[in-house]
Amino acid sequence: MPPIPTEQIERLAEKMMLGTITPEEQTVLDEWARQTPGDQLFWASGDADEDALKNRLLTRIRETAGLEAQEEMETPVRRMPLVKRIRWAAAAAVLLLLTGGSYLFLHRPSAKPSIASTTAASKSAGAPGHDAAILTLSGGRQIILDSTLRDTILTEGNNIIASANGRLAYNPGSPSREGEGGSAAGGEIIYNTLSTARGGQYQLTLPDGSKVWLNAASSIRYPTAFTGTSRSVTITGEAYFEVAVNPHRPFIVTAGATDITVLGTHFDVMAYNDESHLRTTLVEGAVRVRQGDQTTLLHPGEQARVNTETHHIAVKKVDTNDAIAWVHGQLSLESDDIGALMRQISRWYNVDLRYEGTPPNAQLFGTINRNIDLPDILTALDGYGIHTRLNGNTVIVSAQ
Repeated sequence: MPPIPTEQIERLAEKMMLGTITPEEQTVLDEWARQTPGDQLFWASGDADEDALKNRLLTRIRETAGLEAQEEMETPVRRMPLVKRIRWAAAAAVLLLLTGGSYLFLHRPSAKPSIASTTAASKSAGAPGHDAAILTLSGGRQIILDSTLRDTILTEGNNIIASANGRLAYNPGSPSREGEGGSAAGGEIIYNTLSTARGGQYQLTLPDGSKVWLNAASSIRYPTAFTGTSRSVTITGEAYFEVAVNPHRPFIVTAGATDITVLGTHFDVMAYNDESHLRTTLVEGAVRVRQGDQTTLLHPGEQARVNTETHHIAVKKVDTNDAIAWVHGQLSLESDDIGALMRQISRWYNVDLRYEGTPPNAQLFGTINRNIDLPDILTALDGYGIHTRLNGNTVIVSAQ
């Protein structure tokens, strides 16, 4: 590949750190990294100035690429035995932790597994999750959606369903979009359910063109055609929505006893049964959250938290990138406590949790790429006082 300008490397590296890099840009950085291997990165800093830390990253990238480094950005790089075996290469997995003013940055080579290796990985403890779901049709028939099902055309009623590459799409051009199909005899509306187990994720395009990302251990029930004056779906677990605008048909998401109503917007709903709060995070647009006789209107950058015991709604400003990190293949470390982080790990890696004593009340920031193997994550967490060990399919979290 032709040489990449220094400025472009800098921009791509910063985007990668911030989690805003596009797949096309990531490919460019991957190719550059493959041709310019180097070592792992570790900085110990007495301050938590993000710009200074970014500059240190860019300095190391310049050195790795053989480019001239600017004097004001030169910072010693100290090797850390904990991550000695992990080297800078193609960008498949990134672990970024910030605690006590220190950043730990890991990068591992990428390789697209074959179907056989993907199947094998899904059976081994600690392997990351992958695209897999079950589609339940109205009559109860279930279809397994995984890497073995590609470019498959399914039909139910007058709708056409295409499944390929971890995506399920209902043809928006089918007659049922306008209410002329998608109904059983007698006019009964046909419902489908898409569900994921622990270690699975999937994408769905609804008949109106709205897009849904389904996280692990989640489900969504929806009609195969939206008729009437609203578009209603029901979810469990976590889902991210990009709703097609239709001012004449509000889009309503029901999670437990909570309803979220929108006209066209991007938002995330987390409604796991083992969490203390149901969370709705608004990325753009506006949504109305209703719980019983309580109603609140969210603005971009706000999150509504419904307490599952008191049912009280509280609204707070949040970093939406943390809430939807999973959509971009990242595991957010911005958790209320270590238990919340470990529950995320449990769902994605399909492992059980067991606690021995009370784990430390450590506060972590940043993201972990969800393609990294679980043992590497646990090793890194151990370096920050979160002691764990993997015993078969169980992660044991201990106080010591």
